[in-house]
Amino acid sequence: MTVVYLIVKTRENTPTALKNKTAVFFFILLGANLNFLNFGAGFSITSDLEKQFSTDSTTASWVISGYALTVGSFVILFGKLGDIIGLHIIFVAGLAIITVLSLINALIRKEIIALITFRALQGIGGAAILPSAIALTGNYFTGKALNLAINGLLLAFTASMGIGILLGGAFSLTSIGYRSFFYFTFALGLICVIYLTLTIIPVERSEPRKNMKVKNLNFGGAAFLVAGLILIIYGFTTAGLQWSTPKVYVTIPIGVVVVLAVVLFEGLYIGPYKHKHSATKNWKTDIELLFPPQILTIPNFIPFACGLFCTYAAFTGLQNILVQYFEFVQGNSSLMAAVKLLPLTVGLIFGSVVYRPIMAEKIGTRNILVISAFFSLATTVWCSRLDQSSNSFWKYEFAPLFLYGYGTNLFYQVYYNAILSQTPKHLQGSVSGVFQTMCQIGVSIGSAITTTIIGSVSEANASQAAELSPKMRNAFYFCVGCHALEVVLMLFSTNPKPKTEDHEEKKLETEP
Repeated sequence: MTVVYLIVKTRENTPTALKNKTAVFFFILLGANLNFLNFGAGFSITSDLEKQFSTDSTTASWVISGYALTVGSFVILFGKLGDIIGLHIIFVAGLAIITVLSLINALIRKEIIALITFRALQGIGGAAILPSAIALTGNYFTGKALNLAINGLLLAFTASMGIGILLGGAFSLTSIGYRSFFYFTFALGLICVIYLTLTIIPVERSEPRKNMKVKNLNFGGAAFLVAGLILIIYGFTTAGLQWSTPKVYVTIPIGVVVVLAVVLFEGLYIGPYKHKHSATKNWKTDIELLFPPQILTIPNFIPFACGLFCTYAAFTGLQNILVQYFEFVQGNSSLMAAVKLLPLTVGLIFGSVVYRPIMAEKIGTRNILVISAFFSLATTVWCSRLDQSSNSFWKYEFAPLFLYGYGTNLFYQVYYNAILSQTPKHLQGSVSGVFQTMCQIGVSIGSAITTTIIGSVSEANASQAAELSPKMRNAFYFCVGCHALEVVLMLFSTNPKPKTEDHEEKKLETEP
């Protein structure tokens, strides 16, 4: 209580200039980047982990997979808690978890199981900050300011992924290897935690938010949902090198059944009951749904949800293929492999810088989505033509990776503008959580399938490289298939009608 009292009093005495919304938003983006830095670095620190712990690539990969597992499993729950408790509270709490566990990870030297365990716990912090950061953006800004904030959000998110890969490779070359990366993220996180604890601006408690109580959360559904998602993501993550094991063919179906049971229980039973008996007061009418029915009213909900899955699966698969190609076929260091992937990040950043909402207004949202999907499909096919027998980087990687990044950014721009402008503000945490879960499932499947096609790899001699290269080209067919499906899905998208500012929020506030 003394600590809480000191924080409250210090916040009261913090100069108003430091509570500037723009400055606070900058540190929110900086803190949110820790999630992407942690994920991106995983691609380039694996080799160092194998050496430091004298382990195999499968075990070392769980340092990445353990983090992704808990992010994907808890993100819906924390998105909902953000809407109920306060987005700013959940964000700072998640940031504190990531920061403290970064220090713990940096101190682990001998037991890789301990590192995997604490990385999984760290992913819980990532699950808290990701939907909260997105929802805070939609709650802090409106109109043109929201468009600028979304550009900043995408610029930060896309840049941090590439920077994470680069930093992971660079820190792997230091005297203490991967541990230096965790010391870096600890220092960055500590700065953000201290600043935001004192200055973060609470989201306004609108009438719908005031009616949301933690005690009414669907705790049973939340427990089953998290358990089901853990089983699904764990199954696909384990499937990387062997699908014919109970860890895969048992966990995935059970996980799918559990998640579907939660969705159907809320959607077919509780939701209709709440609507039919709105004047009644009991636990069924008071319960806070993890999947609010308003989600289905968001324009292009199905194309966005499925499109995010396809995009993240292909994006992860492409990076997985190229990192292994650069390191194990071409014999590059982890740092050089990260440098060769930079055109992808630059393309994403370029897209954020040049995009303007007027493009969607003039060309049409549907057309932008279709163009983005075609762009991603064409450049993936282009990239798949890589050839280890010649210096193909400038021909088959540099240009297509840049264009791939730009095309992918177009999808993100339309997606973020849609969910942050079309979703009621008191539900933005929940909605972001649902969409981000689709992303994380896509990540696990993309990694699993491309790893299965490539197989177990190690640094290859000339003859082995000749055998590996065709496998990696074959793995690109999965990415091509994902983007081909995305093209079809985007053809079914629509141009949403303009939404008057806060119309839905005001409507909900006046409902009995």
